[in-house]
Parts: sequence; structure tokens; C-alpha cells
Amino acid sequence: MSVTLNFILVMIGSALGGAGRYAADLFFPYAPPNSSLPVATLAVNVIGSLLAGLFIGLSLPGGPLYTTRGTLFLVTGFCGGFTTFSAFSLHTLAMLQEGEPYLALVYIGLSVVLCVIAAGIGYLIGAEM
Repeated sequence: MSVTLNFILVMIGSALGGAGRYAADLFFPYAPPNSSLPVATLAVNVIGSLLAGLFIGLSLPGGPLYTTRGTLFLVTGFCGGFTTFSAFSLHTLAMLQEGEPYLALVYIGLSVVLCVIAAGIGYLIGAEM
């Protein structure tokens, strides 16, 4: 039953994260105007990295989420369903195919730097709670 419950928690978390990902596409159209910078994908990956770091920090021994199930639901499930490396890769490929190599490099740089910083900030916040 334990493994089955873990799968159910991951599936529910993934469904909620995926719904959040779709909502971000609706609320964050391509911006700035006349640009093909995929703001929604960048936003969910940065926010998801922040949340993943926060949840891992909160799951340290003695923390409020110090359970395997909480981590499975929030990190593996929700953050896994919310963030999207495949969309990041496809957006980057599209920029390169459309002759926008500099925009692709900016997007790659922003994604990597902001996501790592966000994960670190989230972890530090979670570890202090």
C-alpha cells in the first residue's frame, strides 16, 4: 500500500503542477511585445526552482515537511509537473531555427542562472523555517 500511495501522491501533485503550468501559459503570453521570448516557460521554471528549493529546505530533519510523502507530492509531483525542461529545449530550438541565436543565448543564460539562484534562495528560506 505504501508504494501505491506514493504513486498516487506523485500523480496528484503532477496533475496540480501541470494545471499550474497550463495556467501560466494563459496568463503569461509572449512578452515583451513583438518578441518570441517564452516568458511563461521561463517564469514557471524559475518559480518551480524556487519552490523545489523551498520544499527541500523545509524537508530537512526537524523541518515541517520532513516526510518522504510530502517531498514526493510537492517536489517530485507538483514541481515536476509544473516545471518543464522539454518546453525550454523546444523554445530554444525554435529561436535558433528562426534565426534568433542571440535571443536563444539570452534565454538559456536567464533560465540557468535564475533557476539556480531561485533554487538556492528557496532552499535557504526552507532550511531556516
